[in-house]
Amino acid sequence: MTASLLNRAFDSTGPTTAAIARAKAEKQAYPHVRSFGAWNGIEGNGGAAFTDQLFVNGLCVLTLQAKGVMSLANCDVVADIVTQATHIWPARSVEVGSFRYSSEYRVFENRPGAGWMLYLPRLLTAAQIPEARDLIPVVDGKRQRGTIIVSVIDEPFSAANKEHVAIANAIEKRLVDRDLLPLYTEL
Repeated sequence: MTASLLNRAFDSTGPTTAAIARAKAEKQAYPHVRSFGAWNGIEGNGGAAFTDQLFVNGLCVLTLQAKGVMSLANCDVVADIVTQATHIWPARSVEVGSFRYSSEYRVFENRPGAGWMLYLPRLLTAAQIPEARDLIPVVDGKRQRGTIIVSVIDEPFSAANKEHVAIANAIEKRLVDRDLLPLYTEL
């Protein structure tokens, strides 16, 4: 924790020079593996941290954890984060949800889970996934590059809410029935 507080990753203008230098040094030391993390230094409400890992097979995992950051409880804000992330990284899937849902309630262990949101790089319609509460097109210029499938729109997704879990599970089953949810090995 002390090292995190002493080595600020961001300031008011963006990433600090020190953070960029640490990332470059780590890339030179470990050219086949990339891992980076940052924490805002706040414990409890308002605290946020992220880690980014790039593996040898090209799989990239970005994890964002936050507590009491009210803007991240807004469906539109989170969907916009996913959209903007796909403009930076050409994602084959993006899962938004709690670790608890992913580890305990997801239907298929070998496929991405719907959780609160699931991005897939394909055009999807309400006719294909009637269980979805919303389908948000992700557009690059004039071309749709994918769709964010949303299971809950009026509140943040909670694995403790049986209705939320049932909706996410129904979405996953429908996607598999329609051969629209890839295996992790196919990503």
